[in-house]
Amino acid sequence: MTETKLPAEDKLLRVFIGLGNIALACTYATVIYDIMDTLKSHPSENKQMKRANVLGVTAMAILFLLCSGLGYAAFGDNTPGNILTGFTEPFWLVALGNGFIVIHMIGAYQVMGQPFFRIVEIGTNIAWPNSDFINKEYPFIDGSTIFNFVLVKYFFYLIRNLLKYTLLICLIWLTT
Repeated sequence: MTETKLPAEDKLLRVFIGLGNIALACTYATVIYDIMDTLKSHPSENKQMKRANVLGVTAMAILFLLCSGLGYAAFGDNTPGNILTGFTEPFWLVALGNGFIVIHMIGAYQVMGQPFFRIVEIGTNIAWPNSDFINKEYPFIDGSTIFNFVLVKYFFYLIRNLLKYTLLICLIWLTT
């Protein structure tokens, strides 16, 4: 690997860009309080959710620090800004990484959307305080085993088809 010397200004700029990326990644800290506030569940479940959040954030921090530290140790100043777009070989590994990002984004969308839904709900409660349609709690699940079984069966059917068609698209993309 050829060693290229960067001027001190460029190195400082890259450090600030890296710190900005880290600060952007820390926006989860503002969302975690909304997630915990909306749980309102049994204390043992709430404790388990807190433990899962701490474990997840710790694992992601370790993963990101390893990627950045090992990337800089291996490539120095030539480290690409985005690991997945900085390399083209092995192609299947880059495609697999992009697939994992898509799977991660599907779950992250639902978690990160909860504060927005809560803000909309509070706003409608304030705007129409006397409306039974807005403020009344309507039970959705009647507790029947058949309904729950059908819901779970449909969910797994949906996930299976999503994975099947995603795999098909990835295979077509890889063969072109």
